[in-house]
Amino acid sequence: MSRSNVVMAIVRILIGAVYVSTGVMKLAGHAQELALFKHWGVPLPGLAVYGVGVLELAAGGALVLGIVPRVAALLLLIDMAGALIFAGRVDKGQYLVVPAVLSIGLTSMLKLGGGPWQLRPSLNVR
Repeated sequence: MSRSNVVMAIVRILIGAVYVSTGVMKLAGHAQELALFKHWGVPLPGLAVYGVGVLELAAGGALVLGIVPRVAALLLLIDMAGALIFAGRVDKGQYLVVPAVLSIGLTSMLKLGGGPWQLRPSLNVR
């Protein structure tokens, strides 16, 4: 097991944990998240909060467990594009930096895979 594979597994698990926690926050704190989504001008904000929350919880969990990490990373990259377009455009600051930093790790997973310690091997989509 190479050092770079171990690093990718750690990155996968940590990024997945971030998304699990943000997904839970969106679902458990719907009213607060709804206010933010409205502030950012997200279309159908009530539905969007639930949709993004479920996406982040499911894809983040898939990353933690190592279930199709490339697919999960791609879905979360789309999520981060939305965060940059809506929250980043309005509030800038952390809403520009955090999605960009997470996107670096997600892009690495698309290219290199999720490393070892996976519940199931990733799909070899090339």
